[in-house]
Amino acid sequence: MLMRIARFLSNSGVASRRKSELLVLEGKIRVNGIVVKDLSTKIDPSKDKVKFLDEEIAISEKIYIALNKPEGYLSTVKDSFKRKTVLDLVKGFKNNIRLFPVGRLDLNSRGLILLTNDGDFALKITHPRYMITKTYEIVLNKPLESTDSKKIINGVKIGNQKIIVSRLIKQTLKEKTEKIEITIHEGRKRILRRLFNYLGYKVTDLKRIKIGELDLKDIKEGSYRILGDEDINNIFQKNKNT
Repeated sequence: MLMRIARFLSNSGVASRRKSELLVLEGKIRVNGIVVKDLSTKIDPSKDKVKFLDEEIAISEKIYIALNKPEGYLSTVKDSFKRKTVLDLVKGFKNNIRLFPVGRLDLNSRGLILLTNDGDFALKITHPRYMITKTYEIVLNKPLESTDSKKIINGVKIGNQKIIVSRLIKQTLKEKTEKIEITIHEGRKRILRRLFNYLGYKVTDLKRIKIGELDLKDIKEGSYRILGDEDINNIFQKNKNT
């Protein structure tokens, strides 16, 4: 069966679909020894030899992992400064299974992050058109004013971008700090830290607790579990019902 080159790379776990397209356009993919830069190129996985970084690529079994990320780990496959990444917490998989994180949590954030070798799955989780919610627990340095709560619910415009929040619950903690549970559909870099900083607050802790309807359950910080079909369905369940 013929398959577009970017889809093949995505299905083999090299990268997400969009990243795979970039790899092709940048001339980093060879098919039968020839560099290809045309996204319309189709290959036959049973016959053609595809290489990335001089390593032959093959479609492997699909793996889906829920990881409870601690602070101090980067949400990337490799780091040029040799800092710790989320892949350092996931061991024991075959070398031909190229796991990568789905979306990101910044270095100082923690909580639920997904890892997979399925590029199509990653696209559905991260692309705005699929409307997959992400829920966070955030601790602020001071109580959130009611006027600011209303601003957040109505949408806050920072520069030329408007940040939309679909759900916000607040709870005052000890020492006049504020714990916020907030749900968004977006995944732009540091979007929630930017939001609260713009309104005059400092985020002292940020933890993602849910993606879709999938939560951390009993996964300890720094640990992970492999997801089954029921877990995958839970990610998309709320979206199906809306």
